[in-house]
Amino acid sequence: MELAAEMGNSPSEIIDSYKRNVSDKEAESWFAVMPPEGYTETIKAALSCHVSLQGIEPNKGIDV
Repeated sequence: MELAAEMGNSPSEIIDSYKRNVSDKEAESWFAVMPPEGYTETIKAALSCHVSLQGIEPNKGIDV
């Protein structure tokens, strides 16, 4: 009941939407989702560019 209130849903909505049984295959598929190759490097490069545009020294208040 408390979770439903925090989420702004009814208890039945929580059960219907979030507590359904899934097969092992579905669960394995869901938890095997990974970002594409090179994602980390792309994000770090974008953050470095943003940091330099803001005039912030890298690694000073932002972990790139």
